[in-house]
Amino acid sequence: MESRRYIGAIPEGVYVSFEDYKILKADLARMTEERDSLRLTGTQANELTQRRMQVESLRQQLADQEAVIGTLKERLEMDFGYDADGNRVVALGIPDGIACRDATIQLQDDRISDLQAQLQAAREAAQTLDQMTPKRPNAITYEQGWKIIDHVRDVLLPTLTTPTPKEAT
Repeated sequence: MESRRYIGAIPEGVYVSFEDYKILKADLARMTEERDSLRLTGTQANELTQRRMQVESLRQQLADQEAVIGTLKERLEMDFGYDADGNRVVALGIPDGIACRDATIQLQDDRISDLQAQLQAAREAAQTLDQMTPKRPNAITYEQGWKIIDHVRDVLLPTLTTPTPKEAT
């Protein structure tokens, strides 16, 4: 007789060789083990349910945050502008508050560096004036007096005038 390979139960009255029986028994043991390893304990099932709830909560929080970001972008007018007629138009690359702040900081840095250069020039002119002036003021000669006046007029006073700020580019 011909032996057949059966998965699961062997029908009654069917002849099965001993080798087939061992194969079926091993298959049944393997499948039982696989089934048992796939079963979740009560604790594991609760943990899985909690994880699923956490994931869903995080998805909801993400959606809420994206809505807030959209509102803030609209408030900063980052996604639209206005044309010459005052109509609202979608535009990309509109300067936002951060870009304006950065430009302001750059202008301030330029102004500070100009004022520092002016201060340095005034210090040098004052030091030169100090070297030109004798320690006793009544010991200044007529020629020294004119040199001092010329130095103050030509060198020191121009360093003390406020320079015009550079044009914003």
